[in-house]
Amino acid sequence: YQPAFGQEAVVIQDGQIVIESVALDEDGDSLTIETGGAIDVADDDGVVISAEEATVINDGTINTTGFDAGGIFPGGVGAASINNGTITTLGEQGDGIVSNRADATNTNNGRISTDGFDADGILTFEANAVNTNTGSISTLGGQSGGIFSRGRDSQNINSGSIVTQGDLSDGLLSTGFASTNT
Repeated sequence: YQPAFGQEAVVIQDGQIVIESVALDEDGDSLTIETGGAIDVADDDGVVISAEEATVINDGTINTTGFDAGGIFPGGVGAASINNGTITTLGEQGDGIVSNRADATNTNNGRISTDGFDADGILTFEANAVNTNTGSISTLGGQSGGIFSRGRDSQNINSGSIVTQGDLSDGLLSTGFASTNT
């Protein structure tokens, strides 16, 4: 699903179901999934951000199935992902939210559920990530952490619920220099 050229604000409305990955590739783009709206994708990420300072707000539902099919993939510097709805992934390496660029902000106020080996609730790779959970995160596969940050100076903040049920699956884990879990 490619937004119209030059369209900076994309909205998936109540009752609308998108069955292919949504791409945000212009700096400053935004996507809002309204309550009752959905992305339902097989063998691909639900949302892919390749632009800087792009924002995704999910008040609806994102479902993905398949290998390496994450819910939201913020791949741009300074991207923000806010989940107030539901993200469900089924498949190996199907992370709920996975960021691989610096300065990512990932917030879960809703529900993230993953079922698959190495399928973290929230995963960040680069520096200065801020990952916050006030909702619920549950993972069923082995090596599937609740929130896992690898970059330096990152923060994992949890005041919600994190339940991991697989082997070697931490609730909160930071491996980057000067990173914190609270």
